[in-house]
Amino acid sequence: MADIDTTGDYEQHLKNLDRHIESFERHVENNRERDFDREAADSSFIKGAVFEGRVPRAASIIAEEMGLTWKRTLTREDIRELIGTHDTSDIAPGRLMSFRLMDLAMEAVNREGNPCLIAAEVSCTVDTRDTARAFESARLLTRFTGLPAHAAVIGFGKDDSILGQIEAGDVFYCEMDEEDIMPR
Repeated sequence: MADIDTTGDYEQHLKNLDRHIESFERHVENNRERDFDREAADSSFIKGAVFEGRVPRAASIIAEEMGLTWKRTLTREDIRELIGTHDTSDIAPGRLMSFRLMDLAMEAVNREGNPCLIAAEVSCTVDTRDTARAFESARLLTRFTGLPAHAAVIGFGKDDSILGQIEAGDVFYCEMDEEDIMPR
């Protein structure tokens, strides 16, 4: 069995060992925080995807909340056909892609029985990017169909930056509870 060195080298060895342990502890703590942040982001992404996927089930309720009567939800194929029958050369490719990927498009009728459309964006927390996409999609729906289209945003909550748009009636905001979209 080796003798323990009690000279200065031993003391230096203990100091080095302490530094290595502290470094390892910092490394573990940093990784724990990074892993937690990554898991939180993943969870938020999954929650948002589930929310987006389940909101179309509530299309008729959303239209009703807007004072409209829901007729049908437009499919991706419907949107593709709308685009295909019009000249889109003046529309930036990114805007056209955003329109194609609109979260929810609906046909409805107003109280007078006149047909209209709804362009909706879905987000856990609605902000100005969501309202801008909804406005642009509504504008393109009107352009392609000749029918009036309304912008709507749906979320669990909203950023204060969109309050003026909601109060002015520029965009309809529908707040949902997480329970509203959970499987039953």
